[in-house]
Amino acid sequence: AFVLNQGARETLTARKSAYAMASGIIVCLGSDISSDCDDYETITTLFQNGLDERTVPVALGGSTIAGFPMSRTLTTTDPLEVGDAYGNAYVLQPGASLHLERSRQQSRHDKKDGLRQTEGDFATAWLSHGKRPDGASYHYTIVPGADAQLVQRLLSEDPDYTIRRQDRQAHIIEDSLTRSTAIVAFEGGLLNHELIHAI
Repeated sequence: AFVLNQGARETLTARKSAYAMASGIIVCLGSDISSDCDDYETITTLFQNGLDERTVPVALGGSTIAGFPMSRTLTTTDPLEVGDAYGNAYVLQPGASLHLERSRQQSRHDKKDGLRQTEGDFATAWLSHGKRPDGASYHYTIVPGADAQLVQRLLSEDPDYTIRRQDRQAHIIEDSLTRSTAIVAFEGGLLNHELIHAI
C-alpha cells in the first residue's frame, strides 16, 4: 500500500493497496484519487504488454481480440473480464471507464543515448478517472494465469471477499475463505472496525 502526494507542476493524490488472497487472486483498491490537471486524464494502468508479434491476442468479456491496431473505450455496467497478452485476467467492477488499445507506441529512452526515441508494439489497458478527478476510486481483481473458475466466481455475486472500507483514511478487506481481515490505515483516527477501533 502507498500514499501518492505529488505536487510539482500539478497536484495528484491517491491511496492505493493490493491484497494477495488465499484463493490466488490479487484485489486492487484505490481511493482519494484527485488531480487539478486540466490538460490530461488521470489514469490507472492495468497492464502494458510488449508484443513480440502483433497477432498475440488480448481478451475482453470472454472474446479474443487480435486486431492491430485497435482501440476500445467502454464503461462497465456489470463485472467485466479483461485478459492481457501474457495470460492474466483482470475483473473490473461496474462503473469502471476502461480503455483497451493495441498499437505502435513511441517513447523516449531515459537511460541511454540522451533520450533516444524508441518504439514498439504494445497491448495496453487503463482505467480513466477523467480530467480533474476529485476523490475518484477503483476496485479490480487480478487472476494470475486467468483460472476460469476463479474468474467466473469473481464475475458472480460471491467473490469470496468483502470490502469493508475504501476511503482516504483506510482500506479494509475481509477474506471469507480464511476468515481473515487485512487493514491498511493511511492516517490515524477512528476506524470503528471490530478488530481495531482506532489508530
